[in-house]
Amino acid sequence: MRILITGAAGYIGSNAVAGLLQRGHEVHGLDDFRGGRPDAPQHLGVPFHALDAGDEDAIFALLQRESFDCVQHFAADVHVGASVRFPTATWENNVGTTTRLLSAIRRAGVPKFVFSSTCAVLGGSGSTPVREEDPFKPMSPYGSSKAACERLIEETVHAANAAGDNFSAAILRYFNVCGAGSGPFGEPVAGSGQDVRLSQVLLDVVHGRREHMTIFGTDYPTPDGTCVRDYIHVDDVVDAHAIVGDRLEPGQWCRYHVGTGKGTSVQQAVLAARQASRHPIPVILGDRRPGDAGSVMADSRSLQALGWTPAHSNFASMFASALNHPGVE
Repeated sequence: MRILITGAAGYIGSNAVAGLLQRGHEVHGLDDFRGGRPDAPQHLGVPFHALDAGDEDAIFALLQRESFDCVQHFAADVHVGASVRFPTATWENNVGTTTRLLSAIRRAGVPKFVFSSTCAVLGGSGSTPVREEDPFKPMSPYGSSKAACERLIEETVHAANAAGDNFSAAILRYFNVCGAGSGPFGEPVAGSGQDVRLSQVLLDVVHGRREHMTIFGTDYPTPDGTCVRDYIHVDDVVDAHAIVGDRLEPGQWCRYHVGTGKGTSVQQAVLAARQASRHPIPVILGDRRPGDAGSVMADSRSLQALGWTPAHSNFASMFASALNHPGVE
């Protein structure tokens, strides 16, 4: 297929470009570089379009000119903490951009759309993995914005099919993405900000970019009191995108959970990173952060029924892949 990837200069989007290209697809990247790497076009080696995914007229013109078979939408504000502080900006970028992008896609007649969503639409799961049909229970504006996008996509497919147009869309809800693989960059540097993924912070400590990591909350109802997450390797996420994009039938609407179903606590992740890196990784304890669920794990049986199986099943191997990746700095 001819596939357009939005957010192609970002962490997951750039890996999707590399992975789908390796699978024989013709891939174009799109990014406005607000959050992505400015050198992505140079290193990814695909046609690249410096556009805002929410610029409906510009996107429509591009889609008409290039005749894509599928758009896979990764561009978004993804930080929970920032969404709590700035909810209107998160909603504008996530919901506003997706609305205008979908409008351009429908106007141009692109038949397939795959959307990058999140387990944050469901809140906490406790000890039971969450299923695709579980109700929305977002705990942050980020989760609420992605839930709104999911609803919009579903309604758009139903309206298109009612009009006799076989438009299809899939929603992939990621759990906690980490690791490095087929893409050229490895995991992005977290830097001084706190609103980043755990694996980024651990890598920063190992590489001397920060002195310690903070565990936010030790009083959750989990075995060791720290948050429990379902970590999924970025290459397994890309594999899910490839399989689902290939399998989408005309007029189909579907959603899948992309996770291993195994929970790893923050404390366990720190121990695994210490063993993999042979670095002491100093830790300090902090208060809970707004929007953080205690425990979230995936029921991904629907995705596995399509033939998807995660190649990485534990946090230690995922962290090691990032630690040992020779990525472009």
